[in-house]
Amino acid sequence: MHFRFLAALAAFTSFAPLASAHVTLVQPDAVPGQTWESAIRIGHGCNSSPTIRIALTLPATWGTPQAATKAGWTVETQGSTIIWSGGTLADGEKGEFAFKALVAKDAPLGPQVLPVIQTCQTGEHRWIERVQTGQDPKEVKSPAPVVSVVQSPRVQVSEPWLRATPKGAKVAGGFAYFVNPAGEPDRLVSASFPSIAGRTEIHEMAMAGGTMTMRALPQGIAIPAHGRVEFKPGGFHLMLMDLKAPLSEGQSVEGTLVFDKAGAVNVKFPVMAIGAPGPVHQHKH
Repeated sequence: MHFRFLAALAAFTSFAPLASAHVTLVQPDAVPGQTWESAIRIGHGCNSSPTIRIALTLPATWGTPQAATKAGWTVETQGSTIIWSGGTLADGEKGEFAFKALVAKDAPLGPQVLPVIQTCQTGEHRWIERVQTGQDPKEVKSPAPVVSVVQSPRVQVSEPWLRATPKGAKVAGGFAYFVNPAGEPDRLVSASFPSIAGRTEIHEMAMAGGTMTMRALPQGIAIPAHGRVEFKPGGFHLMLMDLKAPLSEGQSVEGTLVFDKAGAVNVKFPVMAIGAPGPVHQHKH
C-alpha cells in the first residue's frame, strides 16, 4: 500500500460512520519487514468539545514513523510517537490521520496495542486499555487500537450493512466495501448468513439497453491488488435468499464472507431502514 492509495481510501471513507465511537485503524494488518501504511479514525470529541491534538505511539522496535500531511494540522515525531496538533476536529465530525512505519523483521505475529491520546479543547480521551483474552470488548471503556502483525495482509471488509425487509419478503440486499492492501488480487467467492437466509449469492445490477438488469456472479468478484470494490444499491451486492424471517431496522446479523486467499471472514451486518441508501446517511452521532 502506498500513501497515494491510502489517501484515496481516506477520501472514499472520510464521511462514512465508524463501526463504534472508539479509535480505529483504516488498515489493521501489518507484515514483518514491510512498510505499514494506515490511518487512525477519530469519530468524536470529548463531551462535545472539539479535538485539537492526537498522539499515536507505535512499537519502539519498529522504524521511525512518518505521518502524511493533513490540512490545517502540524505534525511532529518524538521517537515512536506521532503528534498531530494545531488543527480542530469538531465533535461528531469524522477525521483520519494517516501514517506509515517500517515493521521490524522480527516483529512477533499477533496483536500489537497502539496507545492514542486524544486531547480536546476541554478534556481528553486516553485510548490505552488492552482487551484481554476472553474479555468482552464492550466491557473496555477506552480500548487502544490494535494492529495485527500477520504473514500477509488480508482484504478488509468495511461498513457492512443490510436493508430491512417488509413482512413476507424472501430476499434482502447486503452491502459493504472491500479494500485489498496486498500486492496481489484476491476474490470474494461466496457468502452465507445461515441464521437468517437459506442461501446467499453475489449479484450485480447494471443498465443494459436502458433497462436495469440483475445477474448472479457464480465465480465471485475480484478485489484488485491495492484496490477496492464497493457493494452498494444499484451495483454489486449480496442477495440473501429464502429468508427465514423479516429483517428489522436495528437488528444485527452475523455473516461469513469467503475469499480465495484471505479465507473465511466473519462479519456483523447491522440492518438499516427499508430503502436506506447506506450507513453514511443513517448515522446519527
